[in-house]
Formats: sequence, structure tokens, C-alpha cells
Amino acid sequence: MYNNSFSYIEDFNKAQELANNILNQKISDSFDGLIKQINIHLPKIEKIFSHSYYWCIDQCEFATNINFKNRDDLSLFYKTLVETTYFTFSSEDIYSFFGRNVSRIHNFSKGEIVSDLRNRYQGYRIKFKINNNQIKMYDKGNKLRIEVTINNPKDF
Repeated sequence: MYNNSFSYIEDFNKAQELANNILNQKISDSFDGLIKQINIHLPKIEKIFSHSYYWCIDQCEFATNINFKNRDDLSLFYKTLVETTYFTFSSEDIYSFFGRNVSRIHNFSKGEIVSDLRNRYQGYRIKFKINNNQIKMYDKGNKLRIEVTINNPKDF
């Protein structure tokens, strides 16, 4: 592991299989097991409402890594990709990334749309943000990484 990502994966097929299975897990079952240890009234709640708790995630982050054989292969086009993305996407595009109705963009008054391009010591990073929700892309070693961070799901 290196800074919240894998620095080396020997068997990509096995890693992808594990990742796919994570998406098929019903996480609420794990939470239900924990709450049964905490809430002694759960059996009564389940009897009255015909189900247990309703679980939701208030904040989350999803990341996609596209791995290259080496950093040089990624470097061949990465800077151009970032610059093109920064200068091509409009506020309307960013607005739609976040599930907004583009025809109502002028009515959007809660927060501003931010496009940010930075040359950090690791490389270039581009970020699009509305309020506390953001999409960013950067190079991380031999990976092209795209992260979606949701800190305010009510915006959706």
C-alpha cells in the first residue's frame, strides 16, 4: 500500500475479482450484526416495522485507478489530458457530473462551481467541485487515479 492505493499488484485478475465481490456484499448485514449487540429493543422494532434499521452513508469516496506498466507510459499523455480537461469542461459540464439538471444551472445558488488545476510535487491534479462534493484526477506513481468524494449527499 502507498497513500491509500496499491503500489504493486501481482495478480490483476484476482484483485479485480475481489473488488467485484466487495460491490456485491450487503454491508447493512454487518451493521445489523453490530446493532443487535447494542440495541436490546431491536427485536421489538423489527416486529413493529417489519424490518431493521435503514442504513445510509453520509460521506463516501470512490476511487478508480488505471494502472500503467510504468510512470513513463502515463507521463506520455497525462499533462495533455489534464490541460485538455481543464480548458474543455464548462460549468454546465461540471454541473451535470454532479447529477444536476443543466437547464436549471442559473438557479443554482447553494455554493459555487470550482475548477482547480495544480502542479503539485507528485504531478498535476485537476479538481471539479460543487460545495463539498468533488471529482479529481491525478497521477500517482504509475496510476491515473480518479476520485469522487461525496461529503454532502443532500446536494444530489
